[in-house]
Amino acid sequence: MVIVAAGCILLVLGVFGKIGAAFATIPTPVIGGMFLVMFGVIAAVGISSLQYVDMNSSRNIFIFGFSIFCGLTIPNWVNKNPEMLQTGILQLDQVILVLLTTDMFVGGFLGFLLDNTIPGSPQERGLLTWDQIHEESEETAKVSEVYGLPCGIGTKFCTSSYTRYLPFWPRPEHHRKGEVGTCQLTLCFQDSSGECLKAATETRM
Repeated sequence: MVIVAAGCILLVLGVFGKIGAAFATIPTPVIGGMFLVMFGVIAAVGISSLQYVDMNSSRNIFIFGFSIFCGLTIPNWVNKNPEMLQTGILQLDQVILVLLTTDMFVGGFLGFLLDNTIPGSPQERGLLTWDQIHEESEETAKVSEVYGLPCGIGTKFCTSSYTRYLPFWPRPEHHRKGEVGTCQLTLCFQDSSGECLKAATETRM
């Protein structure tokens, strides 16, 4: 309901300029204090998800450190050297500038890219512990109902042939009898030969 309410407010702000102007009168120090709390909590929540990851692994230490450092330095460099990213297309230049000057995007994208390309075991990445904790939690079913796609949206992509080439994509399994609108999925981790490792655990969506 919070997301729905926020979406409705954004629609109203986009349609009625006077309401947006009223919000624009909020003093800058108030907005700065709100940003400090909001983005601080977001960063802390993101780092807290690493509690299931083996941080004694040099692989994970490299990915985490590299992503955080690039998220701090690359936007700073882009802000000082925007002319280095000129492609000749104004709209594309604006998109690249916005993305590369956003610290969270740069760090998150590099962390996502490296974690799914550098070889690592499911235990090392914390995936097995994460799945086990969420399977034992009673809130998992409620969360999947709230955040799941409605009307079976997404099940079509579970069986697409091209998704088998993605190392992080869940593998579809047969539906259990009596379950309606659900998709039984198994996280499959491929080795160098392309075979699916048997150590992967099942998750449900």
